[in-house]
Amino acid sequence: MAFCFDETKFKINNYAYSLGNDIKKLKQQGKTVIGLHLARSKMEGYKDFLQKIVDVLILYKNIFIVILPHDYREYENKYSDFEMANLIEQNLKKNNIDCLNAYDLGSEANVKYITKYLDLLITSRMHVAIAALSRNVPVISFVYQNKFEGLYAMYDFKRNLMFDGNSFEEGSLKEAIDYVLAQDFSQMMLGANKKIKKLSEKNFEFENINHKNIKEYKISVLIVTYNQEQYIAKAIESVLAQNCQHIFEIIVSDDGSTDKALMIVDKYRKKYPDLIKLATSEHVIKSNEKIGKDKVHARIRANYVRGINACSDKADYIAILEGDDYWYPDKMNFLADYFMNLRADEKNIL
Repeated sequence: MAFCFDETKFKINNYAYSLGNDIKKLKQQGKTVIGLHLARSKMEGYKDFLQKIVDVLILYKNIFIVILPHDYREYENKYSDFEMANLIEQNLKKNNIDCLNAYDLGSEANVKYITKYLDLLITSRMHVAIAALSRNVPVISFVYQNKFEGLYAMYDFKRNLMFDGNSFEEGSLKEAIDYVLAQDFSQMMLGANKKIKKLSEKNFEFENINHKNIKEYKISVLIVTYNQEQYIAKAIESVLAQNCQHIFEIIVSDDGSTDKALMIVDKYRKKYPDLIKLATSEHVIKSNEKIGKDKVHARIRANYVRGINACSDKADYIAILEGDDYWYPDKMNFLADYFMNLRADEKNIL
């Protein structure tokens, strides 16, 4: 659905329009314009991570960096986009790299509007990556939780453009940037995006849904979480606020959180004892425990499986929400009615 998002249906501010024109002028002058959007935990050595990226960018003599923050929420253990953008700006300017901190963009629609003018986007945020890719702009990503692999599989890039933020090598990052900037991928990406959009429209064509004579259905909502105390309340509240009348249980599957996430979930369980249930991992990761990437991925998969197994057999649907995300109030009405028309005899995961 994200690939069908049309930012022109939302209000684009004057700053975004002006910035777009400025970028076009820079490109006419021969500048290579690179967008930069990086999210980082305060505990993950952001200084070393950021310095490695700057050490690569400084090797390019004719580039202009546009820093693209758009999430202004404050967190305890993670830098907000605004804080991270300021850190990036300071580091780039210290190294005499031309840049602009586009902090006045202020919304996802404005950010997506700007991505179409870029030659390349470097990001660690899935939503920003989709914004650029859907506009035929190549993306180099610092990935997490296997989420980006499926995204890149839709495109015919001949080399890996995904990096682990904790272990990437500067030389490999430079090779990826060189590869992207040396070629024109617009036609390949245009063809891929047409296929993606066609698939999305086919699967989510809400206007053609017949909402009449829909039988009573039951939805189990599965919220998967790990150390997401700053988000989990909003996730649960967004489920409670659904206009859909058919949600009969909320399962929170937690992978052994060590922050206050479980305390927050427990407050909601006590308030809604017949609605909210908790499934937890028996093994809690200790703060000093080091686990490999394969084990991290295995735990993520196990968290989903644990939650799905905890859902009632009476459910017609299992709707999955990640603990750092939230839903708009009509999401379940649209999705459940659509799938009920499409597959009335199957139990589906939304």
